[in-house]
Amino acid sequence: MIPLPLYTPIFYHAVLALVLGTALVYLMSPFGAPSRAVGVVLTWGLALAVILYMGLRPISGRYFVDMGTYAFDFKRLQGPGAPPVMYGAGEWAFAGFMKASAAAMSAETWFLLCAALYVGVIAWAVWRVHGPRAAYPTLLMAVSSFSFWAYGTNGIRNGLATSLVLLGMAFRDRKIPMALIFILAIGTHASAILPIAVFLLTFVYANPMAYLGGYLFAVLLSLTMGGWWEQAFAASGLMGDGRFSGYLVDQSNAQAFSATGFRWDFLAYSLWPIAMGGWQIFRNRFTDRFYLQLFNTYVAANAFWVLVIRASFSNRFAYLSWFLMSWVMVYPLLADAASRGRNRALAGVLLAYFGFTYLMFLKG
Repeated sequence: MIPLPLYTPIFYHAVLALVLGTALVYLMSPFGAPSRAVGVVLTWGLALAVILYMGLRPISGRYFVDMGTYAFDFKRLQGPGAPPVMYGAGEWAFAGFMKASAAAMSAETWFLLCAALYVGVIAWAVWRVHGPRAAYPTLLMAVSSFSFWAYGTNGIRNGLATSLVLLGMAFRDRKIPMALIFILAIGTHASAILPIAVFLLTFVYANPMAYLGGYLFAVLLSLTMGGWWEQAFAASGLMGDGRFSGYLVDQSNAQAFSATGFRWDFLAYSLWPIAMGGWQIFRNRFTDRFYLQLFNTYVAANAFWVLVIRASFSNRFAYLSWFLMSWVMVYPLLADAASRGRNRALAGVLLAYFGFTYLMFLKG
């Protein structure tokens, strides 16, 4: 019922209205958190609304790019004697998921299922960590993210993998479920290896000063060594097959990007959660163990992107840290549900965070 050219704009306008309404309520009630019942309704109501809107969109490769390719592969699997659909090396989970789904449902139903997994798994992760009284603002921050809509409607496989990474992190206190979820994430998209490897490293070493020092060193190396890092990582064969190497060195689609080279604008955007997290850790002495792991994982994963920032497809590598951005920014504000001015701080962060996303949407 919604014309395809309006589908994405309506989403951003709806989120704008929701963010403004939520921020207004927070500003009018600066103390405490909602009741458990209200938290349940808000969190899962938001998740359900996004799932239905995102999952029931019409199939279109023009407006949702990779969606057309996934639809083609899915329908090919439904044909007689169809060959298996091959993705990246080792990405067995997504290939198996698509094959099993093709035998049981239509392509339209499958895209709805993908949206349910993409959004529902994020909701599950924040619910497990924060509970009903704080899950809603965390989920709303995720929905407000710059890349949220794109990786639910276009980069579907990458989006599913990073949702699973978030869920695996939420199970940090149960090592076997965490390991199984991480394996499933890598089997969905091999690039998940990067944030997972760093997160596992934080169990052994979690000094944020060391990670920040490494980040500054990565910026220096990127500035001084030009495009050498893209070539080096492409030749190394990291994260599986040649697809990633192509993202690093392929210039055939460079004209599709508004700017290439060292992206100072995106670097400034990436530094935002690092600055906020650093303030909480070093100024406010916020030393929650899980938060330190989240912060360090974001810093290290973003440092990898800084090294390959000149690649035409560097946005794909940026997302391997950006999917953590909203959680890194909002987590410290939710630690004490009864803290004075908590909701006012949430309102400010939420407005600023989605403000950037909305301005980028308008810029188009």
